[in-house]
Amino acid sequence: MKKLFVLVIALLLCLSACGGSDDDTAGDDWRTSGIVVANGTITHDGESVDVLVTVSDTSAAFYRDTAEQVLFDSVLFPESILDAKQAFESISFDDIDGDGESDVVVRFEHEIGDTTELVWIWDPAERYMFSKELSTGLTGGDDTEPYFAANGLLTNGEVGKGRVKLKDGAGFYANLGEGYATGDCYWEVSVEYDQTHDGIREMQFDAKCYIPASSVPVFSKDFITVTDSELYDAYSGMWLTAATAYGSSDRGDNYYVRTVERDGVSSTIEFA
Repeated sequence: MKKLFVLVIALLLCLSACGGSDDDTAGDDWRTSGIVVANGTITHDGESVDVLVTVSDTSAAFYRDTAEQVLFDSVLFPESILDAKQAFESISFDDIDGDGESDVVVRFEHEIGDTTELVWIWDPAERYMFSKELSTGLTGGDDTEPYFAANGLLTNGEVGKGRVKLKDGAGFYANLGEGYATGDCYWEVSVEYDQTHDGIREMQFDAKCYIPASSVPVFSKDFITVTDSELYDAYSGMWLTAATAYGSSDRGDNYYVRTVERDGVSSTIEFA
């Protein structure tokens, strides 16, 4: 099992710049800390909740209007907005598509005179879905094409969509490579939890490999099975530390931090 503390999203990973010390509170009531930029009311299924809004370079987070800082929901920007805190102008939770559910519109006024307006439409299954068609300004254009797609590779499986067959994905051999053979195997990835708070997306997932008995050749002696997987950032083309690696850092045992650069923006992936 891998535990990820990721900062924007990319297939299994989502990356983003750290939200800094925004979760520091003044006294016992976080609402007096100065990080609240707006308030509003979100309505879903006929129930309305008053929320307070904070922004970071990568997201807008909606907290319940209580002394304890409790995350209610959030939206991720299609790309980092480096002056988001300074340029934030307004946020709206009005119903845009007439389904009776609150949608989200975030507006930024930049110093150079440009305006960015980002729109998310509520979906009961997927929650807030970013709408490129309704947004203006930074909307994740063609330059956001994932590295693997730009290099002619395709995705043949998705998280939470069941097992994916890898033809000849398992290899078998004896001693130093004698009798080498391959066979089919299946991978399945499922998300255990996925939460966003203070501009940081935290995800924990299980990756399982299934090797059918029909794929395993006949060995004359006992054998062992070793399963290996690695994490890959689909947007920058960077391979992260292999699952078989063991080491320590100042963050803890087998805890790794990697910096990924894309479109001139550095983001951090933390995982263990």
